[in-house]
Amino acid sequence: MGAKHQSELSMTDDEIRRRQRSRNIAVALAVGAFVVIVFCVTIVRIQDGIQASMGG
Repeated sequence: MGAKHQSELSMTDDEIRRRQRSRNIAVALAVGAFVVIVFCVTIVRIQDGIQASMGG
């Protein structure tokens, strides 16, 4: 590897932290979206079960 190539690959601590923060935010949003979807599906299924038990 040449010196130019190695300097392009090395990142400063700030760049590494910025990338980790971006990745963490993306993972948090994905987990949050999953939780919201599971919650909504649960509410719909509970409502369907209540209506079915009432003969509706």
